[in-house]
Amino acid sequence: CPVALNEGLKCILEEKGKFAVVGLPCHIHGIRKAEEHVEGLSEKIVLHIGLFCSHTVNFMGTDFLLKKFGVRRDEVAKLDYRGRGWPGFMSIQLKNGSALNVQFTRGWKAYWNVFSPFFFTPLRCMMCSDQFGELSDISVGDAWLSELKGDDLGESVLIARTAVGEEVLTLMENSGVVSLKAVSPSKVKESQAFSLNFKKENLSGRLSFLRMLGKKTPDIDLKPHSSSLLNLLGAFLPCLSFHISSNKRLRSLLLYVPLPLFRIYFGLFMCIFLLSRRRS
Repeated sequence: CPVALNEGLKCILEEKGKFAVVGLPCHIHGIRKAEEHVEGLSEKIVLHIGLFCSHTVNFMGTDFLLKKFGVRRDEVAKLDYRGRGWPGFMSIQLKNGSALNVQFTRGWKAYWNVFSPFFFTPLRCMMCSDQFGELSDISVGDAWLSELKGDDLGESVLIARTAVGEEVLTLMENSGVVSLKAVSPSKVKESQAFSLNFKKENLSGRLSFLRMLGKKTPDIDLKPHSSSLLNLLGAFLPCLSFHISSNKRLRSLLLYVPLPLFRIYFGLFMCIFLLSRRRS
């Protein structure tokens, strides 16, 4: 769910000491901007850790899942979006002591099936070009690789982007905090292939489509997008998902859609993605 970091920045300015910040690419962007304009902030923040992010989910997405699973808000004692191994489960603990555990992804009844096709995605996420937290000292995220499908522990991809980031990772490895192994850049790209293509290759078409709808978009200098049918579909479908989940009446109809159908719908995205890559 969306998280605002402005309160955290206020605490950093008010407290003594040095700080590390962890955030999504958009958070790190904002923090870097704040450091340029807020006196003393850059001296206090000594490490920036960015999380890989394809998109976040708005609060209506969580409400939708609770309704989908027949759970009322006032029944919930605690909610964890991920945990219990990798890729993990959503855990909804109820006040009566019972719990509901739903697979995160890679399953016909996984809850991320709803969000993979960009339902309940904030509009600004559709305009983002940063999958890897490019302004961080260290970027980190899931390694979605075929060879790790049966790995319950999981492995993360780490990218050291600055001398500070590299120094911290070396210290952690020497202290036995993490176990590191080098991988090729191509393997890093493979671990986030769909999201990276969505954010980089398809961005210009998506921005053009949103501007046609009268939406205000960032002023980004991009190469002209292809007007092929596949690229137009690649721009249209996520915007359609956004529109449906933003409309109260249409959103209510999604409650009647089985989770496997959301996965099939996302499969259409994947087909378009694979075909467009072959033609490019």
